[in-house]
Amino acid sequence: GGRSFEYTSKCSSGGEARRLLLEHDYDLIIINTPLPDEFGEDLAEQAAQSNAAVIVLVKGELADRVSYKVADDGIMVVEKPTSISLFEAVLRMAEIASVKLARLEKENLRLRHRLEEAKTVGTAKCLLVDKEGLSEPQAHRYIEKLAMDSRRSRLLVAQEIVGRYNL
Repeated sequence: GGRSFEYTSKCSSGGEARRLLLEHDYDLIIINTPLPDEFGEDLAEQAAQSNAAVIVLVKGELADRVSYKVADDGIMVVEKPTSISLFEAVLRMAEIASVKLARLEKENLRLRHRLEEAKTVGTAKCLLVDKEGLSEPQAHRYIEKLAMDSRRSRLLVAQEIVGRYNL
């Protein structure tokens, strides 16, 4: 299956947790409310801005209110007291969500790279058309051939062309 979580840190307050969030990346953050210095909702929302799966443990009578407040951030709220089997199920869901998020982030990075390449190649083609009098197909072929002949990516070749004309 997926990956398993490894225990790394335990905090006794929201302030301490915030300091650790600045210093480390976590896969899973569990907040057992209330904390000594705050309830924990704001900490959960801040933690959810990272790539971590966030679970908040809340007394049963407060669970609906907290869940309503943090649901849009993808935070899982678990009523306490809870059973071991329910908590293990929530941990499995958090693991699945974490794996899916990692996959989406990888795809997002790939697409951003492709977009950056397309923009840079497009700029390089426009410069070749404008400065060298090439047609768009000629400029495209020039970049493709130079990349192939020099065994470099189209992005590197395009960046070189843009650098040549833009300063």
